[in-house]
Amino acid sequence: MLLRVIMAGIVVLLLFTTVEAAKPAKINCLECHDGIDKGKSVHPALAMGCDSCHTNIDAADVPHRNRGKIAKGLSASQPELCYGCHNKELFRKKNVHPALAMGCTTCHSPHASKAESLLAQPVGKVCTSCHEKQSSGKHVMAAFSAVDDHPLKGKTDPAKSRQELSCISCHNPHSSSQQKLFTNETKSPANLCLMCHQKISVRAN
Repeated sequence: MLLRVIMAGIVVLLLFTTVEAAKPAKINCLECHDGIDKGKSVHPALAMGCDSCHTNIDAADVPHRNRGKIAKGLSASQPELCYGCHNKELFRKKNVHPALAMGCTTCHSPHASKAESLLAQPVGKVCTSCHEKQSSGKHVMAAFSAVDDHPLKGKTDPAKSRQELSCISCHNPHSSSQQKLFTNETKSPANLCLMCHQKISVRAN
């Protein structure tokens, strides 16, 4: 009886060892794609493994062949690929930034970046690459003065002490329930200024 138990244990051990040996070796993509995970901000998806997004590429097959129909072996096109982790509802409010139709990687690096929030460049440069006329800050003051402008960088955001004043201090870069992608979701757009300038009296619409 004891001999049978020992033999059964040996068989199970051999089977387990065979299954483990049959598993493909984990490929370290960084051996070839060096530096892709370096930067001030790194996409948490990298920790999930490259094949969490690049599902149609076999890393062991070099050069890589795309087994799917989407570029780079991605499992879906943008922005649907990104919605696999990021809450879709945050990007589908009443007013949607047209840049979303251009793809998330128009503004964000999918791997790592020297800038905050995986942006391809600092936020001001990202925005003014399309909104060049707004780069001076005069548009902020247009309703009050034809000559004054409003700072868009170089100062601390009064509403967010750890963040530099920038376009996203007033605008949501993805979508918003307010006109012009304003960030103050629960207030009238006319009171946007009060988020920082609390001493200013602005009549709500």
